[in-house]
This record gives sequence, C-alpha cells and structure tokens, in this order.
Amino acid sequence: MRTALDWAFSSSGEAAVGVALTFAAVPLWFASSQTRECSVRVNAALAAAPLNRDDAKQMGLRAALAWSLMQTRGSVAETRHPWESVLQIAERLDDADYRLRAIWGLWAGLLNSSDLTAALRFAHNFADPAAKARPADRPVGDRMIGYILRLMGDQSRARVHIERMLENYQEPIVVAEIIRFVFDQRGVSRCFLARIVWLQRFADQAVQLPTT
Repeated sequence: MRTALDWAFSSSGEAAVGVALTFAAVPLWFASSQTRECSVRVNAALAAAPLNRDDAKQMGLRAALAWSLMQTRGSVAETRHPWESVLQIAERLDDADYRLRAIWGLWAGLLNSSDLTAALRFAHNFADPAAKARPADRPVGDRMIGYILRLMGDQSRARVHIERMLENYQEPIVVAEIIRFVFDQRGVSRCFLARIVWLQRFADQAVQLPTT
C-alpha cells in the first residue's frame, strides 16, 4: 500500500488512484494504530487536484484527518477545523452518518478542553438526530450524555443514560463501523458505569460490574 501511494502521488503516478486508495486504507491505519502515518497520507490526498470535485471523499478524508490529529495532537484548532469542515459538507450533502461523526468529534474536543456545558449541548445534538436518522447510533448519544453528566457530578442521571446505552447498544462487526467513534463504546461505558456506581457509594456493586 505504501509503495502504491508513493507512486500514485509522484510525478509519474495517478493522483485519483492515490485518493481512492487513501480513502480505502483509513480503517487499516486505525486498526494498526498508525495514526500519524494516517494524517500524513490523508494530507497528501487532500492536496490532490482530483479531490476538489468529490465532496464525499473530501468529507471522509477530513474526518480521517481529524480522528488521527485527535490522537496525535489533542484538542487544538488544527483538530477542530477538519471536524467543522466535515459537518459543513455533511449538512450540504444531507449525510446523517458523517453529520454524527462530526458532532462526535466536536463533542470530544470540548470534553478534552473541559468545556462541559458546551459538550453536553453537543451530546444532545448528537442523540436527538441519531434517534431519527440512525437509531443504531442513539446509544452512543446516551454514552456521550452520561459521561458529561458524570463529570458534572450528576451521577443519578448519568447512570440512567449509561445503563440505557448498555441495554440497547449493538456491537458493530465491520472494522470501518467499529472505528466510527474511535473507541469501543460498550467497553468505555462499562468502565463509566463502574465509576458511577462507586461514586454513589455502592462499592460492592461496582467491583462486580464487568468492565470489558
């Protein structure tokens, strides 16, 4: 793949092939934790002239860039701007999937910047459309809301959302679906639930809860 990409973006290559291959390779980079390489390769694809005429690939590659930058750079403007671009394109294309991905990315940035009030608003902005456009993603919205409420100290409401998430979440089996929101959603929710129950002073229950 690396050899093919080097050729595709060389003076003797075909940039359109490189763009398509880069787009297809994103799940591989994430599955192998090659996030820095992902950002470098995606930037090369975004600079390719053929991409300017393809909004869908622009959107997908900008989302991949934002994901990789989140892992390597953290919550900085360089990470936020690609997510904002993804959201704009998704709104223009009426793409519910990437709209949710972009909202999730912006939510994560606000969370990591400790802007919990704004993060909670984005979590609701995720959960409400997800319930209509992509019902399978609604539990992820519950996880987002529950996590913020936990950090805000509202353990009772947080527990409602996390328990509902665990009750309704369906684990994806395709790699490209698994990485849509970066983390193992069920795994992190089980960890959150254990912490919430412990903070509610039910230590015996907390240690019995599965966390994997």
